Amino acid sequence: MTPVREKNLSDIFLGKDNKILVFDIGGTNIKCGLFDGNGNLISSDKVYTPKNYEGLVGLVKDRCVEYNVNYVSLGVPGTVSYKEGIVKYAPNLKYIVGKNIIDDLKMVNIFSTIENDANMAALGEYFVSDYKIKNLALVTLGTGVGGGLILDGKILRSELSVFEIGHMTIETDGYLCGCGKKGCFEAYCSKTGLEKIYFELSENRVSIGEILQLVERKNNLAILAVNIFAKYLGVGLSNIANIFSPEVIIIGGGLSEVATYYYKSTIRVFAKNIFNAYKNNTCLAVSKLKNKAALYGGYYLLRQKYGQV
Repeated sequence: MTPVREKNLSDIFLGKDNKILVFDIGGTNIKCGLFDGNGNLISSDKVYTPKNYEGLVGLVKDRCVEYNVNYVSLGVPGTVSYKEGIVKYAPNLKYIVGKNIIDDLKMVNIFSTIENDANMAALGEYFVSDYKIKNLALVTLGTGVGGGLILDGKILRSELSVFEIGHMTIETDGYLCGCGKKGCFEAYCSKTGLEKIYFELSENRVSIGEILQLVERKNNLAILAVNIFAKYLGVGLSNIANIFSPEVIIIGGGLSEVATYYYKSTIRVFAKNIFNAYKNNTCLAVSKLKNKAALYGGYYLLRQKYGQV
């Protein structure tokens, strides 16, 4: 895929013979993408996330050596301190909390960067997708719920990575979230959230895939569970629109792959709850990059850092 915004980028970054390795580290899986200096994705694969920190560091090191890379970009499912390079909070991968992964790699002659995974994915959507806009929000639905906000082509930041929309309260005193709070957006609109909703209705513990199979068979409880999921998602997305008014909110992450099951219902709820003044300003869309958005974002993050974008 050729980035449509390539003409806006500096030509001094890297070179076609350089290699860039991007890791999108999730609570369940790690996606890895190898790029050349021109932003072409050479190869990608997915592995299970190691059970401990040493395994994670070892995996990253081994891949860097295997591909003989010049640059590495890490996306993590948590809050990052940019000054310290430390992961401050990661409820779905707790063993990285307090760690400086870049320092612990102890690899010389490799330029590196670390960022919240949803921020990376938002940056990827901004540069690679065909939206002719300056402001974009991405909501990733997977093991957890993450978010990234692009304003004027750059990730919204403070001293820490921000836009932790997965932990805004969507239901007072609702389901317990992995962060320890109750009623978080993530507790309802993640994979485990939908499974929890179905369990509350049926008292049967089944996987996402099984729930969607039941929907196909016109099972009323499964259909109701997906509609409840869509309601919470629509409300959460309208909250984002009402506060930030981005030109587009993109649904990404693993659950974007099955958006046909909930997208229409989500749009209806979103339209009912968005502030009237913003109704013609913010639209919803499903990610075109799907689970590769953060990989492309990691490439462009390095390009912004070292290519003087």
